[in-house]
Amino acid sequence: NFTTDESTPEYEQVAVDPEMLGKVLENLLATLDADTGKSAQEAKGAYYTPREIVSYMCKESVRQYLYTSIEKFVVNKEDKTIYNKGIDRLLDESDAQYEIAHTNAIRNLWSADKAKTISQEILKYLDNLKVLDPACGSGAFPIGMLQTLLKIYERLEPRFDQYKTKLAILKNNIYGVDIEPMAAEISRLRAWLSLVVKKNKNKDVEPLP
Repeated sequence: NFTTDESTPEYEQVAVDPEMLGKVLENLLATLDADTGKSAQEAKGAYYTPREIVSYMCKESVRQYLYTSIEKFVVNKEDKTIYNKGIDRLLDESDAQYEIAHTNAIRNLWSADKAKTISQEILKYLDNLKVLDPACGSGAFPIGMLQTLLKIYERLEPRFDQYKTKLAILKNNIYGVDIEPMAAEISRLRAWLSLVVKKNKNKDVEPLP
């Protein structure tokens, strides 16, 4: 059993954290090269980035992207401050805080007359977002970005379907390359695991597109 959500340390007890794949990759690359005396890990800089750092990088990347994208709505400096504060709350509020607001959650992010328009625009921006990790390793950053985007879609999209949204993000928004072919394969395995953990157990598990 793999944990159903690798973005939080509070995972199921009898479950394997997909983050372990990063450690596996590090160990596989730790073998010394007989010619140079260096490990492949050292030569290629294959060191796993801790989850907390990945989460911060993903959140700040999306934050700056939305700050820039939303500027077309800005009429004055005060508007920009209001919009940016709403984006901050969207990204930073805990699930518990967001759940308390319930049906008023989106309205609380921005003024009631603009909340629906702004939230729909943000969803469009995210649909068109392209994220590239030029050294994806075991997929920590791409999967961290998947989790970050998924949280926003869940909060803003009334007809949210986790499986379909994950699949759409993996197909259209997230890209990764790596000098080490094995790393790319581990990244793809991790992407696949993120899909199948939510798949109905009675249905056949499909490969990645």
